[in-house]
Amino acid sequence: MTAKTIRRLLGVTYWVINDREEIRRFINTNVKGEWEQDNLTDGVDSRTDEWLLSLPKRQWCLRILETSEVRTNSQMMADETFTAELTRRSREMRRGISEYHAVIWPLVIRAEDNELQDGYCRYTTLRSMGIDKAMAYVGSIHDR
Repeated sequence: MTAKTIRRLLGVTYWVINDREEIRRFINTNVKGEWEQDNLTDGVDSRTDEWLLSLPKRQWCLRILETSEVRTNSQMMADETFTAELTRRSREMRRGISEYHAVIWPLVIRAEDNELQDGYCRYTTLRSMGIDKAMAYVGSIHDR
C-alpha cells in the first residue's frame, strides 16, 4: 500500500507520496493504467508510445515547481474539444478547492523538458487561481 500524506502549499491541499520508490510504483501502476486507457480510447497503440516505454527507466521525486516553468503539450492545447472540457472541469475543480478544500494530486512532469504529462485540469485550475507554485512528481531518465 502506498503511504500518502497531506501537504499544503499556497492554500492548496495535496495528497503526496514522499518516497521515491513508492512514487515510481504509483506512476507505473495507477497512472500508467490511466494513460493506457486514454491511448485505447484515442486509438493509439500503447506498445509504441514513447512516454509509456520510458516509464521503467524513470526515477521520480516530489518537487515544488513554479507553474510558469511547466510546459503543456501544444497539440493537446490546440484541440478545441479538449480545451472546452478542460475549462469546464477546471471551473468545477476551482470551486472544489476554494469552497470545499478539495485535496488534489501533484502534477506529473517529464524532467527533460518540464512538459506536463498528467494533471492538465489541476494545472489549469492552479494557474486560473493565480497560484504560482505547485507540487509535482518529476520523472527523469536513468538507464539501468
